[in-house]
Amino acid sequence: VLKLSQRKIDFVVLDEIHWAKNTSTKNSNKRRINLELLLSNARKINSEIKILGLSATPVVNNLQEGKSLLQLMTGYTEDHLKTRSTTNNAVKMYQELSNKSIRQIPNYKKPQDNRIDVNLDSLTDEQKQFLTNKPMAMEQILTDVRLPEIIKRIDGQTIIYTEYLGTDDPTKTRIIDKIQSAVKLAGFSCGLYIGENRSGLDKFKNKEIQVLIASRPISTGIDGLQRVCSNLIFNTLPWTNAQYIQIIGRLVRTGQEKEVKIHH
Repeated sequence: VLKLSQRKIDFVVLDEIHWAKNTSTKNSNKRRINLELLLSNARKINSEIKILGLSATPVVNNLQEGKSLLQLMTGYTEDHLKTRSTTNNAVKMYQELSNKSIRQIPNYKKPQDNRIDVNLDSLTDEQKQFLTNKPMAMEQILTDVRLPEIIKRIDGQTIIYTEYLGTDDPTKTRIIDKIQSAVKLAGFSCGLYIGENRSGLDKFKNKEIQVLIASRPISTGIDGLQRVCSNLIFNTLPWTNAQYIQIIGRLVRTGQEKEVKIHH
């Protein structure tokens, strides 16, 4: 960063700029500090530098996110923008973003939205004990109930998305392992694109495997899936609508030639 910022820079493009929000996570703060250093030094050498930020989700959780992105792009503290969650503050943030940005909303064909009800009629005593004060435990039990319906809806190249991956009890099978085992048992080839294992992406794009089991990392910065896949199955949903739209956007985008089918 220091070596780069000693050069005269005319134009910086920050793709997926929302990854540079000023948040409390360790990796985000490191990224933020490095970018602030780079842009600050670059502005000293060239006051006419231009900054372009690209994002489909600039503000997801709170107004501080929008303010921190504007600070990064303008180089100012933007003290006139307040971040307390009020209607007036949100309107002012919207005005500020509108004055400094353009928004493209492509007219994509609406995907086919399939909603499937899956019922768990009763719980065993062991399951009831397992559920006590353990939110992920519910998803572990419900994943077992969903899996037969998930397997039915694998059609050609298919992505299975799950927000939850792990287990609340180390003696029980992780959610990601449950899904992977069920897919393989049904006779489908599969790979992973999750935090610790992203080995399946290239194989899926090259059609060497039929099913890609994915989690949060697939929601942004990935292109090319739309050229090989039009079938998306949700096991567990992401936490925000913005992230949900991002996941669908991996398939509903330029280059998709088929009708996209989404299964909830």
